[in-house]
Amino acid sequence: MLADVARVSDAVPGLRMVIDHLPFVGDLGPLRGRALVYAKVSGRVPFDLTARREQLREVREVFGRQRLMYASNWPVSDLVGGYAEKLKSLREEFGDDQQFLSGVARVAYGL
Repeated sequence: MLADVARVSDAVPGLRMVIDHLPFVGDLGPLRGRALVYAKVSGRVPFDLTARREQLREVREVFGRQRLMYASNWPVSDLVGGYAEKLKSLREEFGDDQQFLSGVARVAYGL
């Protein structure tokens, strides 16, 4: 799936794309360096905090600060842990970084 995103990005220069519910499986490498491919990161209550941190570290390495944006995943987030718990888990990783919380979304969506 992510390789398909890379192929579309290559085939349609200038197309902005946002990956919703970024999967934490598979090779993110094909998306490295694609300036117009953004990713939403939604909070989730991990069973394994170490694995979650490693996943986020990989996502940061591939997308960088300029292409990652907050996603609440509400109301689905209420099914496991609740919205407040999801936001808390992301704030533990990203703090109150306004670039992550809203700035990247403004750029990605042209707002």
